[in-house]
Amino acid sequence: MKKIILCCALLTGLIYGQEFPISDNWVLTFTLDKFDQSVYWASDVAYRTKIPELETEEVDFFPLLFFNKSHKCLYRHGNNLYLHDFETGDDSIFASTEIIDPWFLRLSPNDKYLLYFVPYELRIYGMETNEIYDVGCISEENTRDTKWSSDTSLVIIENSIYGTLIECFPFAGRIDTIFSSDEYLDILSLAFNHKTNKLAFSVDFNTPAGPIEQVRQYDPKTGIFDTLVENSMLNYPCSDDPLIFKSLDWSPKNDLFFITYALTFNGSGVNVFFTNMDSLHIYEECDYLGTKVGGQWLNEDIAVYTDNSRNQVYGYDLRSPLAVKENKEIIPVKFDLTNYPNPFNPSTKIQYSIPNTVGDENFRPLQMITMKIYDILG
Repeated sequence: MKKIILCCALLTGLIYGQEFPISDNWVLTFTLDKFDQSVYWASDVAYRTKIPELETEEVDFFPLLFFNKSHKCLYRHGNNLYLHDFETGDDSIFASTEIIDPWFLRLSPNDKYLLYFVPYELRIYGMETNEIYDVGCISEENTRDTKWSSDTSLVIIENSIYGTLIECFPFAGRIDTIFSSDEYLDILSLAFNHKTNKLAFSVDFNTPAGPIEQVRQYDPKTGIFDTLVENSMLNYPCSDDPLIFKSLDWSPKNDLFFITYALTFNGSGVNVFFTNMDSLHIYEECDYLGTKVGGQWLNEDIAVYTDNSRNQVYGYDLRSPLAVKENKEIIPVKFDLTNYPNPFNPSTKIQYSIPNTVGDENFRPLQMITMKIYDILG
């Protein structure tokens, strides 16, 4: 007996689980306004696209960073960094040439401190004290995926061939080792969940049996490491090539978004690990034409990323409807399963339809469908 688990959308006349373009061509940078549910992107000028309406308008500036707790942002004009308050519409100079690299700005969870880059080192700016602090536990080489774990601590990937994760407490002058390996192992990406206080990170390491890529989760309270995803769980066309997992990001509902990259060709896939179901959903197996980067959740249903191959910003609607389909004939009104297998073919396609339970308040468009297939012997 074979058991097939299919992740599909019930056809209700709405479009689910699809990629949709947000920007024009030749755009590789975006920021997310989660208060207003908008995506900002820039080409020759700056634009704002409202989600899910997909209404785009030209704006006066491109926000570099949005605050976590209030509807404010930072943007650069000339040699100055400005603070914009969306509630009042006020603009004020935030900082001058001290903060020279606007592409590395990261606010702590409660907006108390700003992590930024100056030549050869990282510094912290106190949002309330207006003081600047050196971060002694971080060097220039270790900035590729530094994340705040609290308002006073940072999780850092050390630049080591043995793969080391450390937690730095710059104000206390303390460094704790979270994870270290005694074999060649590369830590590729990390994401810290400030709701659950758990850390997710992806690793790539070689074993005698071959390369292994994993997404792991660490619980600081228990000290336990769990493997959420492994490359052996992914069985789709590009899985024969070496795969790595990057662009990890936690959703408001504690679901983990990540992108699967194939190393031998220009392709990538969209995946989400749902912690409440302890299951992996593969939304896009392998796009041979696009390399997706910088994935971030806009809300609990929509993730946004750039595609370096198509030079555009895209969104991926995972669970909520985005638009209405014109063709009403796709709506099934009864259960139907049709299959006429040819015994001389190595494979067959099974087509089926499932009725829509309109009016059921518990109805959700995305459901797991179990199909059991038996051979002639049962």
